[in-house]
Amino acid sequence: MQRQRRRQHSAGQGMVEFAISSLLFFTLIFGVIEMGWLLFTYHQVTSAAREGTRYASVHGTMSQGLRNPAEIAAYTIDPAAVKTAVLKKVTLSDPDALSVTVVRPDGDLQPRHRVRVEVSYPYRPLVGFILPVPTLTLRASSTMIVHY
Repeated sequence: MQRQRRRQHSAGQGMVEFAISSLLFFTLIFGVIEMGWLLFTYHQVTSAAREGTRYASVHGTMSQGLRNPAEIAAYTIDPAAVKTAVLKKVTLSDPDALSVTVVRPDGDLQPRHRVRVEVSYPYRPLVGFILPVPTLTLRASSTMIVHY
């Protein structure tokens, strides 16, 4: 008689324990997946900045054959060309959202001057379908010396 009462009182205990432990387990698993995806995306953004800077550093005024001082001062690299070169090297879930800016810190792109590429990308969390999580903007920049 005593055993039957105990079994009746603990009949749903396993289901409650499973519900609590599975909630914690899946929260942990989704958190690990989300952090992995965030780190992967950030790595791709920093890689995009480096690849864009490499492209820009070999497409200076000498590579274009510019000799006129006015042309040299006015020359700038098309950010769309840098973005095209970058997207050949990196993998992003939404390539059109990548923003690329080319900055000339020394005023022009002559050899031995600097070029900086700034990249930004909106990161949309994977768990956005469950929780209303805001979009994060990942940013990276890289500076190199113009070679040609």
